[in-house]
Amino acid sequence: MNRFAELVDRLATASDPEFKQRLRADYASHVGESESRIAQDLLNRTLTFRRLKLSLVRGLADSRLDPVLFALALKYVGDVAETIALLWPARHGTNRAPSLAEILDGLSTLGRSELPKRLEAWLDACDAKGRWTLIKLLTGFIPSDEAFPTSKSEQQTGALIPAPEHSQPGSVEALLMYVEHGRSRSSDLICTFGVWDKEKLTPIAKMSAGVWREQISTFANAHPGKRFGPVTEVTCTPDIALVLEVEYESLQPSPRRKSGISLNRPKLSRLLPDRPASSAATLLDLLLRLPAHQRRAK
Repeated sequence: MNRFAELVDRLATASDPEFKQRLRADYASHVGESESRIAQDLLNRTLTFRRLKLSLVRGLADSRLDPVLFALALKYVGDVAETIALLWPARHGTNRAPSLAEILDGLSTLGRSELPKRLEAWLDACDAKGRWTLIKLLTGFIPSDEAFPTSKSEQQTGALIPAPEHSQPGSVEALLMYVEHGRSRSSDLICTFGVWDKEKLTPIAKMSAGVWREQISTFANAHPGKRFGPVTEVTCTPDIALVLEVEYESLQPSPRRKSGISLNRPKLSRLLPDRPASSAATLLDLLLRLPAHQRRAK
């Protein structure tokens, strides 16, 4: 499932038909013929199978997630499936991610009382992309695409697979929005950063505080907002805000995110404590850094 999810994600952001074909060929070369055909039928929407209601998945998430934290995350992410995929607290000891064949077999053979437990196990075993794709698949939505090759002659992945077109490396001034403390003092500090979308902040990246842990923690503790389980909102007003510089390797469109954009390999480069909140970038600034054909009105 994780490999299929990666394929779906890369097809969604690729625009060149030849590159899409190489992506599909590369996927087919790494899975068996049966798995490849299932993927082809799913993307072509020609495969009929048992669908689940989103309320079932939401019910499983409600049993594991703090409701206030979920509501807050949903407000900013804007999509129930992605919110669950990002926040799902996987349990240790899970097996490998399920194959497409295993998922379809489970849907056809498991009873109504057995299916929720199996679905929990699938979600535990998948990564965030895998969980999102799994939820969308089970509830009846999967992006369509042209058929991809399954024969051995079609699989033979050119010597190289070119990377999709992205923007150039760069940096952006962003604002600290949330911090998430671990269970112990030695645990990492996870931070969410955002930029201005008109008069509101929208998150664009979530990452470790790294070497800036102490300074960020001190600011967050001195200017706390609402608490949502382990997550603490950080005050952000014209007079009180923490501006930081975030570097990235590239930008790309991300339809699943409320901001519509994703930063690849973001990392903190420096704190800018003397900068006012108004100096932070806007979402429009970032969207204009995308290649022209990838921009969407926001």
